[in-house]
Amino acid sequence: MISSEKNPHFKRIKALLSATKARKKDRCFILETQRSIREALSRSPRKLRGLFFSTTSKEQAILSLIKEAKQQHCPCFELSEVLFKQCHHVKTSCGIIAIVEQPPIQPIDAKTLLTNAVFLDQINNPKNLGSIIRNAAAFSINSIILSPQCADPFHPEAIRASGSTILSISLLKSSFQKLCQLHPNLQFWIVDKSGKQTLENVQFPSQNLFIFGSEAGFSPNILDSKKPPKFDGLSIPISSTVDSLNVAAASSLVFYQHALSLKAKKG
Repeated sequence: MISSEKNPHFKRIKALLSATKARKKDRCFILETQRSIREALSRSPRKLRGLFFSTTSKEQAILSLIKEAKQQHCPCFELSEVLFKQCHHVKTSCGIIAIVEQPPIQPIDAKTLLTNAVFLDQINNPKNLGSIIRNAAAFSINSIILSPQCADPFHPEAIRASGSTILSISLLKSSFQKLCQLHPNLQFWIVDKSGKQTLENVQFPSQNLFIFGSEAGFSPNILDSKKPPKFDGLSIPISSTVDSLNVAAASSLVFYQHALSLKAKKG
């Protein structure tokens, strides 16, 4: 049992929970729910680097996870209750956490396949970022492209929102200008309340790229840059009493409508 704050595993967990710099250096992140850990074990068992549980964790669901992890040759460690209480970002822990290897965030190039993708412009709220990743995975968006100003997708709040879905979607990075230069033939949709095309009436082509910005608006990199040939505004009709939707909520509506459109085309 690990009971010392000087233990390297304990120090590693604390660093991964508290610092983006540590997560970038270690290339790992923390999963904090039983469901996300179970999904990760099922989806990408080789990415789990360690399972940690409290000495007071005796419920059957946790014991089952430990057994499954050991079968997948994942190291499992018991922590004292005092230490484990310091090893989670959520208010109430489920009694078990996992260190997981980060999927790579690749820079885009001309060969990057972008059939139906999303560009996130300075989404600096980790919870919103994680929610968008989860929404994208739910509706078969194949790639998330992060601008340089985006939050860390492996921040504990982002992971709490995305869960293990972050292991199932391609994460990329690019500036908007580079994206336009390398993939000018995509249909670009900037999701904005002033968009001329409305979500309820739009007909999506086979290749789409959806652009979402923060609640502060889009960056000058998008507003002032040269636009690709197929660039349109896409708006979501809402009540006149509401100024705008949260970006995560907006993404779920757009992705759902896009999924319906693809399904209709397939017959």
